Amino acid sequence: MSTEARWPWPPGCWRSFSCSDDPRPECRAPCWASCRPWWSLPLFALDHRGISVVGQIPAGLPIPVLPDVSIGDLAQLLPVAAGIALVGFSDNVLTARAIAAGRGYRIDANQELLALGLTNLSSGLSHGFPVSSSASRTAVPASLGSKTQLVSLVGASFVVVALLALRPLLA
Repeated sequence: MSTEARWPWPPGCWRSFSCSDDPRPECRAPCWASCRPWWSLPLFALDHRGISVVGQIPAGLPIPVLPDVSIGDLAQLLPVAAGIALVGFSDNVLTARAIAAGRGYRIDANQELLALGLTNLSSGLSHGFPVSSSASRTAVPASLGSKTQLVSLVGASFVVVALLALRPLLA
């Protein structure tokens, strides 16, 4: 029986951990570091020693609902939410302008703010995290010549497939 069949690690982690099949040293450390949580949890029984783990992953996609938040909660959350929104919007517009400048596009900051607000609203209704842009996720497709948001839709499709079909593997 192979080592990968005995341990609940993602495929290839044992090979990455052993560092025997990739001759490039610069590839070993990131592979080893990304696999470390997968093997350290069952190996050292960290979940039984007070280390919090995610636990069971819910099946399917989240159902949109209004959050159960009181007025007192809103008073505490509003300053933090305003800070997150300001940083997120600044990052979003700066990233968009940097990419647009190299391609001759024009960016409408109002349109960016509306899109970011609607995205964060839908994220909040589905128990998600605050949403913003990612300079690296924008720069990589742009450097490869991407001209549409199709690359983002493909990435989102993979996330949905992982949520629906790979739950037993991730649990």
